[in-house]
Amino acid sequence: MKICTFVLGLANHGEAVKIGDQVYRFSVTGPSSGGAFTLLQTSAPEATTLGVLPHIHKTHYENFYCTRGRFQLWAESYNSTTEQQTRVLTQGDYGAVPHNTYHTFQVLDPDTQMTGVIQPGGFEELFVALRDSYYNSSTYANFEPSRTNSSTGTNADTISSLEEYDVYAQLTWETRHDAVNGTAGSGHWHNGSNELADDGQTPFFVAKNYAQKYLNYENGYKLLAPVQKGPQSGGNFTMGTITMSAKTSNETVDTITPKQPLAFQLEEGQLSVEVDGESAQLIQGDVLFVPANTTFSYYATVPVTKFLYVGGGADGFDQDLLQNSVEWEYAVYPTYADYSA
Repeated sequence: MKICTFVLGLANHGEAVKIGDQVYRFSVTGPSSGGAFTLLQTSAPEATTLGVLPHIHKTHYENFYCTRGRFQLWAESYNSTTEQQTRVLTQGDYGAVPHNTYHTFQVLDPDTQMTGVIQPGGFEELFVALRDSYYNSSTYANFEPSRTNSSTGTNADTISSLEEYDVYAQLTWETRHDAVNGTAGSGHWHNGSNELADDGQTPFFVAKNYAQKYLNYENGYKLLAPVQKGPQSGGNFTMGTITMSAKTSNETVDTITPKQPLAFQLEEGQLSVEVDGESAQLIQGDVLFVPANTTFSYYATVPVTKFLYVGGGADGFDQDLLQNSVEWEYAVYPTYADYSA
């Protein structure tokens, strides 16, 4: 099967399904990425119940990124003696749920969007199977302005029958309810440095701008904030955000040929991309997918352009940038041009 490059605008993020109050949009599916990963967006209003009953995945590694609003995520390793962790995620925060990790979530804000990255690709088949209906809106509303307070798989009988989709119900696992300032369990949250896990089995959380950052200054500025650098995923994918300075007249356009499948999701600003002679201007919410070994160019047209990136394998797009970067403790790039370490 041929894997093709594509750009999805915010108003048309591919196929979408409605399950209870939640709307799932599939930007990059398993087949479109050659099985590398799935990229999807979940939009929902606040809820008084869990978004899904507790469960684990034996094959899939699930990543939660808060694009808008607020939600709480709980996680605990199935085979570990470490304590259960929970965090309330706001825009830019991240939670990692490796294989064999108890987990669940609850949407807390009236307009919340969770961006999900799931490896390997194909997990979207679960949501298609569970759908109440396919979702369409002539006004491109994120979700329906009504509330049933029903969520994905909250019925015990339903979630217990989903093992063919790599969902294994853990109905006796109880979530902790002692969070203070959005956190319970060991480690810092929005009050100190966050560390990535050392292996591919440990769940972890990263608050926006509270983990190690890197500055690449080869051609303008690219501020990298990785949340998956390879070891944390067992070498199966990398993930993070990049904030770029706007291209100046004396800078060249970045042209690269990534070794692995690659997706960008625009968070802020505007990114110009060109693939196979076709160009597009990406704004907040737009998604670009580029297959492995495909040459494309990109540059920021406005300052502080930020995007979420996802790459297959451990030797993708971000690794080339990191090799030529320096550690950087700030959440912004330099205020002047021609920085050098």
